[in-house]
Amino acid sequence: AFCVKTKDLLGIKGPSNNVRFENNVIGYSLRAAKIGTETVAGGNMTNITFKNFESVQLAQHNAIITVQDGNTVDGVTFDSLKVDSGKKPFILEIKKRNASSSVGLIRNVWLKNLSVPAVTENSPINGYDSAHKIKTVTICNFKKGGVVKTTLGTAGIVPNTFTTGVTISGTCP
Repeated sequence: AFCVKTKDLLGIKGPSNNVRFENNVIGYSLRAAKIGTETVAGGNMTNITFKNFESVQLAQHNAIITVQDGNTVDGVTFDSLKVDSGKKPFILEIKKRNASSSVGLIRNVWLKNLSVPAVTENSPINGYDSAHKIKTVTICNFKKGGVVKTTLGTAGIVPNTFTTGVTISGTCP
């Protein structure tokens, strides 16, 4: 998998900004494109793009953002990802690694031109609480089994109550 993480290494917390992965084929892996789970507060992540990915024989999930350590992830694009297998097309979630972990944020995510098998598990979008919501997720041209989905329900996308601004459409701007 191609992963973006932040760590507190030797007391230094650094951001991950302006990261781009493009034109990749991933085979026989657990995941294709991932942000987190190591997302240390103070090492925010912005302007990250995964584009033109093809995944072959994935064991788990296609695109993942998991914030567990208090970080802010803002401005992520998953564009033109094609998958032939796997459990969930994508997961967006905010949670705490442990009781003392800070709680982070996820904002401004684009999921464009994703193509997944007809039979998959639902894709969760789970904010943490009312102060730590996932905000502004735009999904367009999401194909499941080759059919463009235009509602969250038919796409199998399930946001919890701690999300705002989750939209889906058949075409991308």
